[in-house]
Amino acid sequence: LQFLYLIGLGEGPLGMLMEHEEAQEMRAVGEEDPDQASALSMGILEDSTQGADAADALQVCLLTAGSALGFVLFGYDTGVVSGASKWAQEDLNMTDFERGAAVAVTPWAAAVATLFAAASNGRFGRKGTMRGCGVLYAVGAFLVAVSNGFITLTCARVVLGLAIGLATTTIPLYVAESAPRAHRGRIVTFNDFAVVFGQVLAGLANIIGEGQGRAWRWTMGVAVVPAVLQLCVLPLLSESPRWLALKGFKEEAKAAFEKMNGKGAGAKVELLEMMLIADHEREREEKGVTCLSRVGALCGMWHDAPLRRAMTVGVFLMVMNQASGINTVMYYSTSILMAAGFDEETAVWGALLCDITQLLGVSVSLYLMDISGRRTLARTSAFAVSPSIFALGMAFWAGQKVMAVVAMAAYLFSFGLGLSGVPWTVNAEIYPLEHRTAAQSQAIFTNWFLNGSIALLFPLFVDSAPEAFFFLFAAVAGFGGWWITTYVPETNGLSLEAIESLFRVPLRTAANGEAAGHNDQRSWDSDDTGL
Repeated sequence: LQFLYLIGLGEGPLGMLMEHEEAQEMRAVGEEDPDQASALSMGILEDSTQGADAADALQVCLLTAGSALGFVLFGYDTGVVSGASKWAQEDLNMTDFERGAAVAVTPWAAAVATLFAAASNGRFGRKGTMRGCGVLYAVGAFLVAVSNGFITLTCARVVLGLAIGLATTTIPLYVAESAPRAHRGRIVTFNDFAVVFGQVLAGLANIIGEGQGRAWRWTMGVAVVPAVLQLCVLPLLSESPRWLALKGFKEEAKAAFEKMNGKGAGAKVELLEMMLIADHEREREEKGVTCLSRVGALCGMWHDAPLRRAMTVGVFLMVMNQASGINTVMYYSTSILMAAGFDEETAVWGALLCDITQLLGVSVSLYLMDISGRRTLARTSAFAVSPSIFALGMAFWAGQKVMAVVAMAAYLFSFGLGLSGVPWTVNAEIYPLEHRTAAQSQAIFTNWFLNGSIALLFPLFVDSAPEAFFFLFAAVAGFGGWWITTYVPETNGLSLEAIESLFRVPLRTAANGEAAGHNDQRSWDSDDTGL
């Protein structure tokens, strides 16, 4: 856990424990020499919201581990399909269309699941929904392993898709509502690291499966192990404090919030703000302001100007996450390299190396997410993705195998740098509490619908004209870089309640981070008092 925190959170549990010990030392000194204690406090406890007790460190560790396991499963399923789907096609005598359908049905089922995520999160809470995801993951992985034909394999992958859709909607939401503000971006983005780590594990599994006679059943079925681990971790976690506050469980919400954020002055201010907004939203629900039909409520959300701006940003970022070509490369990386001229064994190894380059890109984004900010990483990533995937298309057009591998690796590193994690992080942050699950479900539905559509169509072109897809993805990524620069505000370092206010100020001001106090966080502390 300490190693993971060195990558993702900088200080980690040991750093938090050391800080806690330093605070205890300062109190002891204060009893003897108040002046010396005051001087120490300037260096040790300059910002009370950054400190944490030993229990806080453990809770943050558990939060990171519990959420990451769900995304490891997501990444593993995405990566293992690259090799296992081709072997399953030969073993079960499936056509190219049936193979594409068996792959595409998972993201489509995930898209359907996102439509029910808001109701599930509202009724059963974030933890309850995550528990259901773990059960579905385990059942789906087992059913895939015992499939004996196209129909049974497709049904099993539908179950996996339902689990993935609920998990990708719920986990970022749960982390954003529970994590300390100073580390929220990195913890949410750590889930993206977990996705790519799962893809690397899948690449290793494909290599082993290739050596064991294309053993696709166990490479797909082994996903039951992390699903069980996630179910074991969940009882140790607290429910989302914001969900508890919205449901009126104030004492439980206060206890859950303090476990993660401590009891410092800054944390108390954020807790009070959270409680006030939750009370306001609950009163609106009790008066029937939001008790419309699901479709009617969604249409009403689009008529609210600040919320419409937030949802446009969220949906567009999810479009960029898919329309820049990532799952085309991930689902069919082995087939792409074989189409470029490599034999199957070399292509499986090449796919693993490409997964590792994306992991490196995500690792860089973990470090920079709460330093450089979300918007900077996203636009840098988009402007780097565009030329790299264009080069991949040129490599196919010219028949250059080595260039294809280099371009694919550059593309995956560039994508991991921002477009991989920023859409999930920003979507978990930008919506008001009242509409958070519905708005996020809408954005993630868009992601999974595009995912499934591209996964279904690409196998029909991978052996004939894949470069046409790559040139299209390059154009989309270039346009997306401009759009992100122009319309996406910076949310780094802000409380969820402060981020909501970004969309009520003029577009240029919000995009430059001026209203958010991006250059001086204290400006929000004063501005929020009048909201």
